[in-house]
Amino acid sequence: DPKSWIDSVMEEDRQKVLSAIPDQIVDSTEIIFPEYRIVQPTGEIRWIFARAYPVIDENNTVSRVVGIAEDITNRKQSVEELNRIFELSPDLIGFGNVTKGYYTRVNPAYEIFGWPLDEFLTRPYVDFIHPDDHNATANIVTTMQSGQSISGFVNRYRCKDGSYRTIEWRATEAQPDGSVCV
Repeated sequence: DPKSWIDSVMEEDRQKVLSAIPDQIVDSTEIIFPEYRIVQPTGEIRWIFARAYPVIDENNTVSRVVGIAEDITNRKQSVEELNRIFELSPDLIGFGNVTKGYYTRVNPAYEIFGWPLDEFLTRPYVDFIHPDDHNATANIVTTMQSGQSISGFVNRYRCKDGSYRTIEWRATEAQPDGSVCV
């Protein structure tokens, strides 16, 4: 059995957890720990997200620290699985921001266009659209910004060699910050 809370933290994660604790706690500022792993008495490893709150007594000193720890193992496993699907999918999957006009993440399937994947993240997506398709694409972006998802929209995307591929898109409605999944 662990003698203290920190003894249950995996050795590889202890230093980053300990570095989140200020040298001197002088007020009731929340302490947020980085995600870390613990080893349960059964040997099972679990992922934890934790916050701590110093309690200030009547003498205006920290009398104790209370905390909340959340087991996020299942969430982390779900995210890992979604990332694996994202990376292995033969379909184009991307995330972008229609307000800013850029992709924020694309999967390896975008390599069909011949560009390095970082080109999609550093250039406006309109740079890849056939000039004759700009107006129709702008209208679809307006539709997504009005809270509607799209399905079956077709436009042409430029390949690095100068040719174009015709792509049929599906996309989520734009979130308030402009983010979409395509």
